[in-house]
Amino acid sequence: MNDTESTDATVHDVDGARMWLLALGLLVLTLVVYLPATEGGFIWDDDYYVERNSTLGVVDGLYRIWFEFGATQDYYPLTFTTYWLEWWFWGTHPFGYHLVNILLHAFNGILLWRLLDRLRVPGAFFAAVLFAVHPVHVESVAWVTERKNVLSGLFCLLSLLSFVHFLRLDEQAEAPARRRWRFYALSIGAFFLAMLAKTAVVPLPLILPVLAWWKRGRLEPRELLLVAPYFLVVVPLFVIAFLGEANYGGAGVNIVATEGADWNLSLLERTLLCGRVLWFYFAKLVWPHPLIFVYPRWHIDSQAEWQYLYPLAAVAVPVILFMLRKRIGRGPLAAALVFGLMLSPAAGYFNFYFQRYSYVADHLQYFASVAVTTLFASLVTLAARRLAVPRDWGATLAAALVVILMLVGWRQQAAYQNLETLWSDTLAKNPKAWMAHDGLGVSFQLSNNLDAAVAHHRKATEINPRDFMAYYNLGNALQRQGQLKEAVAPYLKALELAPKFVPARNHLGIALSKMGRLSEAEAQYQQILCIEPSNFIAHNGLGVVLARQGRYREAADRFQEAVRLQPESVEAGDNLRSAQQRLQQPSDH
Repeated sequence: MNDTESTDATVHDVDGARMWLLALGLLVLTLVVYLPATEGGFIWDDDYYVERNSTLGVVDGLYRIWFEFGATQDYYPLTFTTYWLEWWFWGTHPFGYHLVNILLHAFNGILLWRLLDRLRVPGAFFAAVLFAVHPVHVESVAWVTERKNVLSGLFCLLSLLSFVHFLRLDEQAEAPARRRWRFYALSIGAFFLAMLAKTAVVPLPLILPVLAWWKRGRLEPRELLLVAPYFLVVVPLFVIAFLGEANYGGAGVNIVATEGADWNLSLLERTLLCGRVLWFYFAKLVWPHPLIFVYPRWHIDSQAEWQYLYPLAAVAVPVILFMLRKRIGRGPLAAALVFGLMLSPAAGYFNFYFQRYSYVADHLQYFASVAVTTLFASLVTLAARRLAVPRDWGATLAAALVVILMLVGWRQQAAYQNLETLWSDTLAKNPKAWMAHDGLGVSFQLSNNLDAAVAHHRKATEINPRDFMAYYNLGNALQRQGQLKEAVAPYLKALELAPKFVPARNHLGIALSKMGRLSEAEAQYQQILCIEPSNFIAHNGLGVVLARQGRYREAADRFQEAVRLQPESVEAGDNLRSAQQRLQQPSDH
């Protein structure tokens, strides 16, 4: 090897070593930032995703995750597969789930850096660091349920990296055609996996032509055609997710989750909402304070002229950036388009369950935030170069900003330690969050502080009289206090608002049965079986009510069905044997 070749190899080795050191530094920094999250427990929705997920801890659970529609709260089979695998290692201990979330987020930061570096974005590493430590991502990382965000983000970035390499947007040396097409196939495959982790990444194919236009200043028809296969992935998975959100997104209960007054917005009102959502998320990235698990739910009013400013400004920004593209470059417009496109599923035109509580949530901008943090890092880097700011000064200012964001993130993670800290923090920042009152009431029920639980559930029903869950939880708290008569009214109100809400009918049946109102209890269990014919609790409960009425033959039939549905149930087995023994006894008449 001659001297020139030796020098080139040395430079390559130095660059490679530097890259690995930077990647390791980014990984360590992310682990440090999210260290408090490892001490947290499970919070809202984690019970349905992990703790009480019947598909975990059983061998056939993996089949159900992938092929049984409704077996999980959302059809995100890849995400639930990770939970299934982890269950065999650490069961319901939250530490392992938190650690995996943090590692996935760290890998996303590394992949983002590599993507931006390949695209020759100024300040690529700075942008990746900002993404890794920005406190708006605490919700996505510290909340186990949001595994779907960090996991789908990983495959999104892999898809983008592969597409960039395929189109040679990274300006690398020409590769053999066969090898380049492999990257195209890899990009589609990674996008498919991202959709299986969370379908909110559905706008990704629209980002691909934006990147091509940004780098080349033009779009070729061939490049537009290359996007078409991605939509073959999008359509079926998006339809499945949409149906799942509509029918199973209501906290895992069999009710219509995204219909009713909470979602009855006209097209004009949705447009007003969309504009406000976009500016809200941008503002939180610029000034992440306060960060709240449940933000106040806005009142969208088409008669309020000031609300039109949001969508008008949202449209004006890309128009102005397009007009200025020859002076300031195409980058700002590309960033604005990516930001808007990635937020589009949560911008107000599509219904999703969380809109019952708020139109916005920090975790909903996990993907879109990349555009703003990248644009900021790029502009700051270019400005520092143009102003000839000494490198030490620039590094110090950048480090100061990163430290500030880290401290804010550290503080925010305290809210995600458990249910009580989550709801208490929410109420401290948003006192009218009826969901937080209801959640805190449930937390107090778990600690057997029933007086406090009743007070918070009542407060939730006062703030939002349409919240069926608050009435249901109020009934449960009252029933646990022994106030059976007082518990009936909240249960009936819950069922008035959500007639198919089976848990309320079941608990109402229990209360009525304890009060001796057996015919009314029987009617409630019969209605449950009309909704869910294979409901074990209803069959067993109805059997108890029938037995108390002396109708042992009918009771035995119910208990027999309950045993068939859950052979391992000791209670159902004992009830069946008791009913059969009574049938064998001679009649008193």
